[in-house]
Amino acid sequence: HQIKTPLAAIGLLAQAQGGETGSALRQEVFKAERYVELVLGYLRIYSMNADLRPVLCPVRPIAARAAKKFATQFIYKNLRLDLEDFSNQVVTDEKWLGFVLEQLISNAVKYTPAGTIRITMDRDNVLAVADSGTGIDSADLPRIFERGFTGRNGRQVETSTGLGLYLSRRVMDKLGNRIEVESAPGKGTCVRLHLGREEAARD
Repeated sequence: HQIKTPLAAIGLLAQAQGGETGSALRQEVFKAERYVELVLGYLRIYSMNADLRPVLCPVRPIAARAAKKFATQFIYKNLRLDLEDFSNQVVTDEKWLGFVLEQLISNAVKYTPAGTIRITMDRDNVLAVADSGTGIDSADLPRIFERGFTGRNGRQVETSTGLGLYLSRRVMDKLGNRIEVESAPGKGTCVRLHLGREEAARD
């Protein structure tokens, strides 16, 4: 937690720096902040059961807050966000669902050099984050939820940790929901969270 304070200070200094240099600095600070959140999530996952507070809540505001954190990256990479207007409510833990969405949006932004990231939810309470990015090789798909696995795409991106989807799967398991990924090289990736399917949360 102590590292958040100097990062915040550096972020303020970057905001005061104009032009391309300031913009590049802000992007690097943002990446560092994401790493910190990822590490904290990794540490908390093992005591997550004690932290769960499942309540009935609207999903779209959670998705909107998660997407807003990446506003500067959408602008920096000239990506379009299409957040569909939906009114679904589900029983979930707002904080942890937000954490998962942040991981999914982070991946979508990271692996989409140009185009659109779309967030939708259907009448069966399936929340989807889809991008028009590079997609995932079919040989890598069976292993994407393994801890530390980065695959062919990850080896080409220095910021890949192989933890985002691993932690997302762990959180969804504990929430009692299913996560699935559909992807193909050059055709983008769609991650679906089945929030309407009630299962016993796992230890």
